Amino acid sequence: KRAAVVNGVEIPCYVFVKDFLTTTRGMPDTTSTHVISALITSAAGIACSQPFDVAKTRIMQQKTYRTDIRVYEGFVDMMRLTIRSEGVFALWKGALPAWYRNGPWNVTFYLALESFRKLDQYLNNRDQSYF
Repeated sequence: KRAAVVNGVEIPCYVFVKDFLTTTRGMPDTTSTHVISALITSAAGIACSQPFDVAKTRIMQQKTYRTDIRVYEGFVDMMRLTIRSEGVFALWKGALPAWYRNGPWNVTFYLALESFRKLDQYLNNRDQSYF
């Protein structure tokens, strides 16, 4: 579930943010624009995937203490009980450390992607890359 959410959010978000920065804001298509786009994309990915991470962690941890008592019956029940007892923002506990971990990875990934795009353009004598 989490991987589908992350990929479904991050890839289109990167393209949108980069296009927004270059066309609307007039930023040049340079490394700094790619880094800013990747960091914003990382934040969007974390914002969408963190509730799934919290749910997975809580459901897995309930079995550690006592195997005969189950606090949560499943994903929806965990969400309902967490929101009721701790508030809706409890679903994003640990989001900042996750962004610190995911941000540099996204920067590396999207800088490599842009490098491959430029290589594709160069090798195939095209104005734009296919990917």
